[in-house]
Amino acid sequence: MREKAVHTNVRRAARILLLAGLMTGVHLCPAAGSGATAGEPATAALPPLERILEAALEHSPVLKMQDARIQVGRYRYETEQQRWFEYIRFNSNYGYAVETGETDPTEGYSLGVGIEFSIFDLLSRTNQQRFYQYELRESEYRKEVLAEELQKEIIALYNTIRAKKELLDIYSKARESTRLQEQMAEKEFTEGSIPISELARVTEIASKSAATFQETRYDYHESYTKLELMTGCELSGLLDQ
Repeated sequence: MREKAVHTNVRRAARILLLAGLMTGVHLCPAAGSGATAGEPATAALPPLERILEAALEHSPVLKMQDARIQVGRYRYETEQQRWFEYIRFNSNYGYAVETGETDPTEGYSLGVGIEFSIFDLLSRTNQQRFYQYELRESEYRKEVLAEELQKEIIALYNTIRAKKELLDIYSKARESTRLQEQMAEKEFTEGSIPISELARVTEIASKSAATFQETRYDYHESYTKLELMTGCELSGLLDQ
């Protein structure tokens, strides 16, 4: 009876070790590799690189912010061009008089247009317009540079995610293999075919394999989310295009 109780306690301890090993790792969002078991959510699919690059050029927050700066520069330049109207003066006069010997009064209107500016105003206004014009060009060129840098970063991150996806598939298969070995070891231990030390060794291997899988899955989705932020839209919406 005592020996049976010892075996029962050992089996309970083994199950606790098993659960602790399977729970190791961090879950960021529901996902699994291509080797995921039934009931596990699938890993978020990765659209073709060309679609991601096209979406980034259209929806990227960085490029949208630069577009806003370009628009501000354009309004500033156009406003500066229109400031020449400040130097245009309109004059109007109204006259009312009664000449000697006349009974009817005489009324008159006059309207005049004039331009008043100094040489300094002329030169400074011209330079100011050029300044805003080149500032606008700089913003436009800056957008081209940002777009090129963004595409390079997306390509690099895309390749990193693909590599992590391949690792995730490998670790998923390894996890399934060690899980089966652990189940077999538990059965053999229950039947008394192997000692507790062998069960503990197999359980430790399975726990490390599960932890590696979960960590890789976390890294995959962290990079996936970062790519969505850089692109400016959900990548799942690019799969059906």
